[in-house]
Amino acid sequence: ELSIVGFHTIKDRAWVVDGEIKIRKIMYVSISFDHKYIDGAEAARFMSRLVNYLEKPSLIMAKG
Repeated sequence: ELSIVGFHTIKDRAWVVDGEIKIRKIMYVSISFDHKYIDGAEAARFMSRLVNYLEKPSLIMAKG
């Protein structure tokens, strides 16, 4: 396998929103990949897009 993505448990966590501490449901996502086959910048772009889709699922259908 060239890469693996890990999805952690969703938990209530203190999070700063607009300068105020709020309780939010937070899930950490991690990636591990083989640098011989995948460039770090490419993996970072993948993770950025994945996080955007997880935070705003409507974007999945908006892309053509």
